[in-house]
Amino acid sequence: RNPNRSVCIQYGCGWKKKLISLCAYRWSGKIKAHELRERKTSDLLAQLDNFRTELSQLRVSKVSGQGGPSKLSKIKVIRKSIARVLTVYNEKRRTALKKASLKTKFVPLDLRKKQTRAMRRALSTYWKSKKTAKQQKKDSYYPTRKYALKA
Repeated sequence: RNPNRSVCIQYGCGWKKKLISLCAYRWSGKIKAHELRERKTSDLLAQLDNFRTELSQLRVSKVSGQGGPSKLSKIKVIRKSIARVLTVYNEKRRTALKKASLKTKFVPLDLRKKQTRAMRRALSTYWKSKKTAKQQKKDSYYPTRKYALKA
């Protein structure tokens, strides 16, 4: 069970909520992306470090044979949580880069359009429309002929 959630225990007088806390093993649980977006980047990196240490502990317990299937299923949850934290961290980093690059002449490489390699190396429309002096002379000497047909 997730110790961060409250568990209802029945007493003689009625229901009472009691928070369970485990000292030896702290279960981080699934974290929502919108909660992560509210945190600072330093908190995100600390959270990421915690998840990674927890994942390494779970992998050790998997190899050593300790803990049942519950620990094995937690590996997947922790891996997904690490991915969430990294996604939010990269989103924040990219938005900060975008704000900073608005004032500069060049855009950082990871913010540029991916496209294909051929498209990135292709001439821009400005350079495609440019003509050499020789081609300009040819065009002026031999303009395209316009015909008007009588019906």
